[in-house]
Amino acid sequence: MTTQLRLHQFSLWSRRAVALICATFAALFYIFCMANGMVVGDLIGLPGREQQIALAHHRASMWLDASVILEVGAALAVFSLLKIGSESDPLARFVARGVMAVCSSLATTLLMGIVIFLVLR
Repeated sequence: MTTQLRLHQFSLWSRRAVALICATFAALFYIFCMANGMVVGDLIGLPGREQQIALAHHRASMWLDASVILEVGAALAVFSLLKIGSESDPLARFVARGVMAVCSSLATTLLMGIVIFLVLR
């Protein structure tokens, strides 16, 4: 019984770590996306810079895609941690956990983004 309890605690710890790591990297990748967007904005209008604009735009979209994928990973990790509505209807439980997971993962990502921005400043 203690072995099962220890495995469950490790699993809980690892899911929390995955959620925090995904949220942190989602925020960092979004900052990279914004930086490449600023590069595009600076290069627009300069003659002969079309290739660099296209490259920076492509990089910005790739960073945004990676950020969204990691945000979904953070939401799924938080979703697996929640125990809301254990005795209710499965559909209501799924919706409630989904809404809470999305809200809490977005809040965590925003908080980590603010911390990263203040540290890099």
